[in-house]
Amino acid sequence: ENTNVWQTETVLGYLTSFVQQSKIISLLADPNAGVTLHGVPVLQAMGYFSMFGLCRLHCLLADYRLAVDVLRPIDIDDKRALFTRVPACHVNLFYYLGFAYLMMRRYADAVNVFSAVLLAHRGSKDRNSSYADSQIPKRYDQIRALTDIAVSLSPGIRLDQQVNQIILDKNSDNSQSLQRRDESAFEKMFSYACPKFIVPSNPDFHGMGNRHQQAYHLQLKWFLHEVRQQATLPMIRSYLRLYTSISVEKLARFCNMPQDRFREYLLALKSSSNQLVHVDGKAPLVAHRQLVTDVHFYVVDDMVYIDEQRQPQSFSEYFLTNALKFQQAIDDLNELKKTSAPLSTR
Repeated sequence: ENTNVWQTETVLGYLTSFVQQSKIISLLADPNAGVTLHGVPVLQAMGYFSMFGLCRLHCLLADYRLAVDVLRPIDIDDKRALFTRVPACHVNLFYYLGFAYLMMRRYADAVNVFSAVLLAHRGSKDRNSSYADSQIPKRYDQIRALTDIAVSLSPGIRLDQQVNQIILDKNSDNSQSLQRRDESAFEKMFSYACPKFIVPSNPDFHGMGNRHQQAYHLQLKWFLHEVRQQATLPMIRSYLRLYTSISVEKLARFCNMPQDRFREYLLALKSSSNQLVHVDGKAPLVAHRQLVTDVHFYVVDDMVYIDEQRQPQSFSEYFLTNALKFQQAIDDLNELKKTSAPLSTR
């Protein structure tokens, strides 16, 4: 038996070799070479899905930027891409991609990625045709919890009503705790929904302590540090929504903190409201900064001026999502009809 088969360097080397040897990156860059579920050579298929394996591996190693960057050849906005035809692949890919966005503080992108999975696989709990499919319900619940965390860390972010209902169906009590900035609730949901982090280095066999969760505790530490930094931001936002203009001194008095200290939190709220957001059709790492919350404000001298951004209701995304779902069902039926036709003529 090869005891080194699951070493980090070995797995990383094999996955990278599959991607390089298959030339899948150049194939995906060619718009005329369609990569479909049927008729893909084995080597190219291995290279294609190895990119998702690399994303997962880098996420487990807590290298979130590289986890997102490795998906550069993939159009994650294509709702008819090959990975969407394999439910377990689709769910796991967007789970790790969304988690990487979450840890990079790109909460709007995390919510968008998680929402796509929550809407596309609402009925997947009843379709367990394989072992991989049987793991979808638990992953689905983890994505639901991570979506709740991302929304709580970016208050005022736009959220689809259907997604909001999916979250409330199971996490209503936890959602209220997150809104109150209960640190124990954040820790509980993060522990449940986060990946099983790994340490690439060899363990210290001379040490007597149990260090198998060392990587997890390190990520939890930085996550809770971010939660503590944002503890007062929802309260400041709630006051801002009540005014069109207010002095910094008065707002600081409402929040029971010194004026100089309050200005720091005001800048933190401004920074969290303007996030890097993925550009549709581009690589997952490509983004531009934009306002993602419903409150826009600016400070002139000692006055804060507020311009509340009311999001108009849009039903186009709902209809497009369902239209593509029905089109995919039609394509599946046509494929089934083609494959069953020769059998019926015998």
